Amino acid sequence: MDIFLPLLPFSGESITKAYQIFEDIYQKTKIRCGATINALDESVIDLVVAIRFNKNSSEAERAHTALDMLYDMFHAAGFRPYRLDVDHSDWSRHLLSDPQTREIIASFKEAIDPTHLFSNDRYQG
Repeated sequence: MDIFLPLLPFSGESITKAYQIFEDIYQKTKIRCGATINALDESVIDLVVAIRFNKNSSEAERAHTALDMLYDMFHAAGFRPYRLDVDHSDWSRHLLSDPQTREIIASFKEAIDPTHLFSNDRYQG
């Protein structure tokens, strides 16, 4: 199973856009995305998107393509993930586009984890 974890504004428009993206992905890959909507407060939704598939079948490649599309299409819609899976660690550059911010985070990470044991630089961009 693949998981995608974006934050969305708490609005009908945002939820509708998310489900349009799911439908577009289904039409292109025949992979159905399931989603759980968690209200964090009156302004933010935590969307937990799951893609179930048989990892020993041709379905696996389509599922991974669907996950790639989730990252691309949600980013294009202005929705950002709050957590990255290992295969999408390079997406941190989209989350931290300011080089100075990346440098500050890298220096904190180096001070806290000089042997690079945790998160394997996943959030440093």
